Amino acid sequence: MGTYFNMHKYKIGLMLLPFLCILYLCYGHFDSKYQNEKWITHTYRVLLITAKMKSQIAELELAFRNYALTRKPEYKDLFMYRSAEITSELAVLKHLTADNHTVYPILDALQSELRHRLKFYQENMMLTGMPAHVIMLKNSALPSITAWYDLIEKNEYQLLKTRRKQARKSDAVLNLLFLATSFFAFIIIAYLLDRSKKVIKRSNELKVEIKASNTASKILFDRIGEVLFSRDATAHRFLEISNTCEAIFGYTAEEFINDKLLWYRIIHPDDRTVLNSCQLQIEKGESIIIQYRIIHKNGTIRWVENSIVPELDLLGILKRIDGISRDITDKKNDELDREIMLNELVRQNIALEHFGYEVSHTLRAPVANIIGLSQILQVSAADSLEQREIIVHIQQSAYSLDKKIRNMNNILNVKDENVEEVE
Repeated sequence: MGTYFNMHKYKIGLMLLPFLCILYLCYGHFDSKYQNEKWITHTYRVLLITAKMKSQIAELELAFRNYALTRKPEYKDLFMYRSAEITSELAVLKHLTADNHTVYPILDALQSELRHRLKFYQENMMLTGMPAHVIMLKNSALPSITAWYDLIEKNEYQLLKTRRKQARKSDAVLNLLFLATSFFAFIIIAYLLDRSKKVIKRSNELKVEIKASNTASKILFDRIGEVLFSRDATAHRFLEISNTCEAIFGYTAEEFINDKLLWYRIIHPDDRTVLNSCQLQIEKGESIIIQYRIIHKNGTIRWVENSIVPELDLLGILKRIDGISRDITDKKNDELDREIMLNELVRQNIALEHFGYEVSHTLRAPVANIIGLSQILQVSAADSLEQREIIVHIQQSAYSLDKKIRNMNNILNVKDENVEEVE
């Protein structure tokens, strides 16, 4: 999948760019819609408090009239309770509309009028001797308060209308953005599915190719007579081993896989220390080549050479060993024959050296004596021609023999040098 995204990251990026832009616009309109809904709720609350205050003022005026007519204490208590409620609701309304430059001045005027009205009511309620119709006449002369509330409601309804219009606009834009988002998401998903199908198809093709390659490798190793193996270093068992192992070791691949100690048991006891001494290098991840003897299934001794390539995990711990084993018995036998031949040559060379020494010292000494005596005889027998001829023949034979001994000694020296070069 990583290779897939590396190959197509630019295409995916180009498709995601408008998708992300649309998501950003959706976020902006969502925020705008949320703010509109928040302000609509705020407007409804202002309208609710305004309607509540209108009702409370009506109840306040009714309680004042009833008290003026009957002078009953419960109407006075109701009047005082509604007065407190109206004052509290007005403070809340002013807080909610603090940022509305149109409504806030109206509320200031309304608060002033309410303060004046409540003061009037309280003063007249304290007068006990004034007739009720006079008090009612004074009350009717006061200006109406509901006009102030009507102005507030009118302004809030206009705001509500505007905010609803904005909310509908945001909804329409969001619907379009949702459609666009769904469209781009569909395109991206379709593209990814198409690419995934192609990747899966290519992956299956690669698996087939790898399987065919592995089969060809096994056939190749079977033909060249080498054993390809892979061993789990943690579980100490073979993961895979080529069928050529039966020709080299005498055991089948199934036997090696089923018996994880078979590999170690067939190693010659005298050569197991060689393998143990290389274990530290293998655990470090170093590739090595080792040679050792194995005991074939038929009981014969054979030489094998292992090329080992260890593999470590991310923590540096040995996890798998891959390698190739080959039969080098013939090579080792040739080396042994060569070593025997060299030993024989060395032995013969020593014998020749001894013979050369005998020739150069033992034989040449008598010849030198013969030559010396013939010279003496030649001087002493100067008057006899026949004796001089005999002595000359003796000297010539002695010189000829000495020359042949020298040549033989030179030949022995040359053979000795050739043996040293071979060694």
